Amino acid sequence: HFAEPLTLTMRGCTVVARAEAAQQAAIDARHFRAIVLEDTTWKGFARPRLVAHTPGAVSVKGGTPLETVRP
Repeated sequence: HFAEPLTLTMRGCTVVARAEAAQQAAIDARHFRAIVLEDTTWKGFARPRLVAHTPGAVSVKGGTPLETVRP
């Protein structure tokens, strides 16, 4: 367990899923402060989504639409 929550920023990236990961979430995040995705392309995912298990901020701008799920 990390004491400090993570901040993730991705800009202008392309993420490609392997065939066996196509049904999984693109990002499955826990213990984060913020996730910022700008002009990020997600390929090979049947349903591109970000699963956010903590209440951190999520920002998605441009790129492939990414569904955000908060279970």
